Amino acid sequence: MQKLGDELMVKGDGYVGTRKRDGSMQFLFYHYVHVDRLFASGDWSELSSSTRYDVFEEKGSKAYELTLSNLEGPYKCTSYQLDRDHGSVFDEWTRMGSPYSLTEEEILFLNGRSGPVMGTEMIRDESWHREILLPPHGVMLLILDRQY
Repeated sequence: MQKLGDELMVKGDGYVGTRKRDGSMQFLFYHYVHVDRLFASGDWSELSSSTRYDVFEEKGSKAYELTLSNLEGPYKCTSYQLDRDHGSVFDEWTRMGSPYSLTEEEILFLNGRSGPVMGTEMIRDESWHREILLPPHGVMLLILDRQY
């Protein structure tokens, strides 16, 4: 959230776009999924130390499209993606077999897997289009910095 700008450009269901004074733009996309009725009523029977997602409503992936036009000059787009397959230490731990006691090597491994996955792309055209597909609980931040 600290990477977002101070000027709101656009806001909708699952996304927000901001701008900073330096001309950079930030677009945050998120796919919120609420807990199911059973869990909300106080029944935690589906929750265990290694199964955390069974208590959420069943929802598929959510698609977004971002189209920008009249871009002046080249931009560098840095993406940050966080979801069950990108940067989730909990999910990496469950893929390891949910070990109760971790070795120092396993802790180092998990530390290296925590945090969003980054990517970059140069935008040289006046218009740019990006399709974003987020799984449940997924988050993606796109930061466009003007290149001089």
